[in-house]
Amino acid sequence: MIKKITCVCFFLLLFPNFLPAQIEWKPGFVITQNADTIYGYIENLETRSLSRNCHFRVSESAETRIFSPGDILGYRFSDGRYFISMYVDGLGQGRPVFLEFLVQGEISFYHYFDSGSRYFILNDGVFTELTITTDTFTQEGREYAFTRKDFRGMLSYYLKDANMMKEINRANLTPRSLINLAETYQAQVCPDEECIVYSKSLLRVKIIPGFHAGFTSNRISFGRRLDSDFGANFNIGFRLRFENMIAWNENIILETGLNLHRFSQYTLSAGKINIRQPEWFRYKGDHIILERLSWLNPSVTSARVNLNTTLINIPVVALYRFPRRNISPFAGIGMSNMIVLSQTDEMYYHYFNRRYNKLIPGYLMGFMAKTGTTIPMNNSVNLLVELIFEHSQSMDLNQMLRFRNNQFSLNFGVLL
Repeated sequence: MIKKITCVCFFLLLFPNFLPAQIEWKPGFVITQNADTIYGYIENLETRSLSRNCHFRVSESAETRIFSPGDILGYRFSDGRYFISMYVDGLGQGRPVFLEFLVQGEISFYHYFDSGSRYFILNDGVFTELTITTDTFTQEGREYAFTRKDFRGMLSYYLKDANMMKEINRANLTPRSLINLAETYQAQVCPDEECIVYSKSLLRVKIIPGFHAGFTSNRISFGRRLDSDFGANFNIGFRLRFENMIAWNENIILETGLNLHRFSQYTLSAGKINIRQPEWFRYKGDHIILERLSWLNPSVTSARVNLNTTLINIPVVALYRFPRRNISPFAGIGMSNMIVLSQTDEMYYHYFNRRYNKLIPGYLMGFMAKTGTTIPMNNSVNLLVELIFEHSQSMDLNQMLRFRNNQFSLNFGVLL
């Protein structure tokens, strides 16, 4: 079962990569070594790739040219992101790299992304990295770690001609914090003129509501003693998407919401465990006995039941969007939190009813993987199609008393 679940999750996460490669191109320009400006379109990649190369076309249908930091002086998207080619000690192995401008003026900050975000300050033509270091020490046989925000000391030195200790002590290594700090500094050192040549336009966090409905197919297990077939159900829900949460990658999205699910009709049979005894339960007043498959009993008996259960799921999912020209495929993983609102009282299974005082435990936790795409209809409405796999279970330490649910959902909806 674990191998099957793993294969399903990998498929859902990798599926967007098999879609036609209609990459998103944005208007922009490159600056040649001769300081000439060539306008065209730049491929909107993630920040790591943008720090390495610039994929450029003079028109959307033209051949793609790939510029390295040694080929051009820089490039810029028309909507604001600006990269320049620079030599920086410790980066590029002696070759230039593309640094992203955060702010340029009396004091300038830059951003570079390799294995993580790195920030630099330019002073007197010298780049200095703003750093955070972690040290460890041992006391009474135990090892402790503490973090030093070295960059605040560096900022205190470079911004010493302004009275800004309060702002510096509040600063963090994020684009928004550094841009705000630079703007405060410029206002103090040159109040009567405009000293900022360029400032990156930061995208505001967007909260996008949406609605969906869809079909669900799931199978359940009562401690592997009783297993079901796949039952057909439905779900409806409301969601909230939080975009632009990560400053260095606008394609990372956080999503949550409320989904209403149903557990309805299933065919139950005795689970395939190493127990010879049959399983029995009471349904609508009748005692039902399910024999196990064995050489003495080559046919497995089964029973049809209606669990008549309603659940609310509160998912928390991290999505990655793969921008294309006319669609936006996505894939993600996250947690599911299922809360049982109501359930049947017509079925009594002694192991579970005695343990939980009900047939199905009230809370199921698990993980989920999803893939799908959004299709823009106009400036404010996007159609949504997604495929979801969820595995959830109760948290009992005894595996024979865990309720399990494996579920596939195909949803259709809109994002507003």
